[in-house]
Parts: sequence; C-alpha cells; structure tokens
Amino acid sequence: MRHTEIHLLPAVVFLILTLSLTPQISKAQWSLGVSYELRDEEPKNGFGARLEREILTPFPSINIALKAHFSFFTEERLTTVNGIETGRFDFETYDVGVSGLLIFNIGLLRPYAGIGIGLDNTSIESFSLPESQDNSVREDIKSLDAYLLATAGAYIDVFPFLSPFIDFRFTQLSGRDEFDYNSYNRVSAGISLRF
Repeated sequence: MRHTEIHLLPAVVFLILTLSLTPQISKAQWSLGVSYELRDEEPKNGFGARLEREILTPFPSINIALKAHFSFFTEERLTTVNGIETGRFDFETYDVGVSGLLIFNIGLLRPYAGIGIGLDNTSIESFSLPESQDNSVREDIKSLDAYLLATAGAYIDVFPFLSPFIDFRFTQLSGRDEFDYNSYNRVSAGISLRF
C-alpha cells in the first residue's frame, strides 16, 4: 500500500503543477477596437474607435456589455468653373456615444444588438472665391446635436483575443436645423482586441 502512495505522489504533483501553470481560459472582459466606417450622408468615409466592457452574463450564451465609441469623418470638396477654383467646402463630423449591448455567443460568431445615446458635432466651412480672390467669402455652419442610436452587428472569434467585426448603426438626431437631414445609417468594419 505504501508503495502505491509513493507512485501516485509524483502523478498528483505533476497534475497540480500542470493545472496551475496552464493559462486558464476565461472570457475577456474588455475589448478595444478600430474600424473603417461608411455612412449615407456627407462626409461619407471615416474612422472609428470603440471600448467595450462586458458587465453581466445572465445566461451562459448571453452577455450584457457597455460600449463607448468615437467616430471621425472629414472631406474636402473643391468647386470649379472652366477649370478655375471658385470655392471649397470642408466637412468635418465627429461623434461620441455609449450604448448597451446584448451579445449572443454562438460558437465562433457573436452577434449583438443594442441601443444608446450620443453627441454629434458637425461643421462645414465654405469658401467662395469670386473672380477677384481678395474678396473671398467664408461661411461657417456648426451643429452640436444629441442622438439616439440602434446598433446591430457581429464579432467573428477566429483568434483567441482578436476578433474582426461588422457593425450597422442607425442614428436619429434631435434638434438638427442647420442641415437637411436628421438621421443617417452607418456601416463599419474593423478589428477588436479582447483582454
């Protein structure tokens, strides 16, 4: 009997050391991502960043998370008549927001949906250049608006801590009087680092 205990002791020690030195597989709590974004209003192309935190797991396959996002869009447009520059428009938009997400864990795919709020800051600077460039006219239009958003998308977990994602966001602005639109859609694709 004593001889059997001596042979089991190294196996037990090996098992304990193996389990303690092996990294434990756990769900990442934080996520940091970057994206390229397209929207249906000017300016159309931009970049985004997001920070996400999983806060609750009510069921094994469902997570609740909070996401903060930042997006920046810029575009410059020249107007010409007979090859002569007659004006320039500089569009610039950035927005920040937070949203609550419901994330479903389905194997490698993690679809999500959520709602949130944010602020949209849009400015347009226009320069009109009459025939005499000394009399240029500059006009600035700026708008800071609150918005509500609905979002849906999916992460694809092909790597342990790196997940490509696609995101669709519908934004409804409030109080926008300076521009001819008060809602827009956005599609973004990017990559997210989970830690």
